[in-house]
Amino acid sequence: MVLHDLPSGAMRHLDRFLGSVSDAGGALRQDFPPDCVPMRDGIATAAFADYVAE
Repeated sequence: MVLHDLPSGAMRHLDRFLGSVSDAGGALRQDFPPDCVPMRDGIATAAFADYVAE
């Protein structure tokens, strides 16, 4: 699952969603594959030079 922090308001429901997953016996974890570039507030939080063409 990928969560995008967009101004659409979806993040307002995140706590309720996470609670529903937990109540249903599910578990979530945070794993980033090697080819993933995590972003926070529109800024890359990992190196991304390998993905940028000159």
